[in-house]
Amino acid sequence: MIEISIKEDIKKITAHLSRLQNVTIKKATVSALNKTATSVKSISVKTIAKETGIKAKKFKRSIVISKANRHNLSAAIIAKKQRAFNLIEFVSKAKTNTKAFKKKAGVTAKAWGKKKEYKGTFIGTGKSSGKFLVYARTTNKANPIKAIHGPHIPTAFAQKTITDTMKAKVKERFSIEMDRALIFYGKGEIR
Repeated sequence: MIEISIKEDIKKITAHLSRLQNVTIKKATVSALNKTATSVKSISVKTIAKETGIKAKKFKRSIVISKANRHNLSAAIIAKKQRAFNLIEFVSKAKTNTKAFKKKAGVTAKAWGKKKEYKGTFIGTGKSSGKFLVYARTTNKANPIKAIHGPHIPTAFAQKTITDTMKAKVKERFSIEMDRALIFYGKGEIR
């Protein structure tokens, strides 16, 4: 009679499977976090563009993702420091002619998605850049003048409506991405 015992082999197999399971879960978590972060960045850029009136291509590079890795199982979406956009970005192109504003009381711009007349402002050319910018006088004299700014991306990024939209996207996407990653990495580990 031949007796076959697999008790020692089962211990080795169980240890191997738990090791594979840990590796698979870590890889899947990293992948799910990074894909979720990409989706959240996309929705945040769209929401900020809609709320502020700034074209997405002008600021989307200033919103970056700090990706997860196997040592750090967390991802973050960060709005880098950036200057606020001058109000000229929100003035229609037809009205950026400086001669048209010599007689007007102020500049009309559509910052934060709302059209508004900014009294006491005018369009002039920048000293060093030569670009048209919106200015206001700080005294009754011709100089000094100060540039007038519109929305600031880090400030817009921190607004409650935008953070709520991002949190909702995280809740929606993470479980979907985690399921996909577990299936993908689970198949790879079984082979």
